[in-house]
Amino acid sequence: MINKVFLHIGLHKTGSSSIQQSLRFYDDGSTFYAELGVANHSEPLISVFSSNYLEYRNFIIQGFNQKKIKDLRKTTLSKLTSEISKDRNQMILSGEDLSDLKEDDIKKLIKFFNEKNIELVVIAYLRNPRDWRKSIFQQKIKGGESNIKLAFVKNFRLIKRLKRFQSVFGSSKIIIKDFNKSELKNGCVVEDFCSELKINPPNQIINANESLSLPAIKLLFLFNNSVPISSGNQEILKARFKLINLLKDSYKDNESLDSRFFSTGDDPKKIKNALKEFQIRFHDSDQNSEFNLKNLKEEITDISMIDLDPLNRWLKKEKFNPNLFKTPESKLTAIFYKLMMNTYYFGKISEKT
Repeated sequence: MINKVFLHIGLHKTGSSSIQQSLRFYDDGSTFYAELGVANHSEPLISVFSSNYLEYRNFIIQGFNQKKIKDLRKTTLSKLTSEISKDRNQMILSGEDLSDLKEDDIKKLIKFFNEKNIELVVIAYLRNPRDWRKSIFQQKIKGGESNIKLAFVKNFRLIKRLKRFQSVFGSSKIIIKDFNKSELKNGCVVEDFCSELKINPPNQIINANESLSLPAIKLLFLFNNSVPISSGNQEILKARFKLINLLKDSYKDNESLDSRFFSTGDDPKKIKNALKEFQIRFHDSDQNSEFNLKNLKEEITDISMIDLDPLNRWLKKEKFNPNLFKTPESKLTAIFYKLMMNTYYFGKISEKT
């Protein structure tokens, strides 16, 4: 039976996917990555430890009903018990959405492991406000947000989340690291994470870079405002993810969105708080009045210079006549519905086999 759990709680937009995908099947005979059915343990662990697990956003956008969620909860408890019983010393759990747990939920999590005499150590990475805000903006556009103002998250709430964990666990049981590439071991969050655990990194490190270029963001935002429904069902959601990956790959060599749009007047205070609370020294964010919300909206909605050839080529490959789709919106909609049909069709074939 294990005697220690390393609980990685993100935070959001700090390379969590790279850690999860690189370590998913890790097992060196002493330390292993828990197998809960998915690399990202957010969904299974939220189902067990969150008091609001039935209202968890990930379950809602996938169209899970209460029975399915409760079945996941039951299955996760069984898997977690089995993983804990393995003949190993240390286990890794990783889920960035765990950082959203309320104080009572955190205490519930601690109690679960304390009753089994398992030491629990929390690991988290913190990103500077401007870069975090930019990354969250992209994530919200990926999630279907069609309003620039709502996609722009001004409140840098990560320090508050970490302080909640710190107040429950105590400073000695939580490790907080700077996500700045220059502060990571060899500039790699996976290597840095492994170094903190004093384990060798995996043979293959997966860099799960989720960032989109500016043209890809613009087209996805246009799509969000064109198609009324692109979530709420697993097949629909899978088609949306495929569209995002298609845009990401098609426009990967283009320029990125300017980070200066995501600095706010409150950032200097947050930067000072990070230094005071966690001894993390972020660089000051540049302030420029031209990079405001109004101009950000103008930037994102201006599609006049986007090359649509990648979309036309994809349509041709799928036996469509691109000339029938006169606008970027119609091209994106056609691609999405084709991806959705493919997802549904191959899903049915998989069920039969």
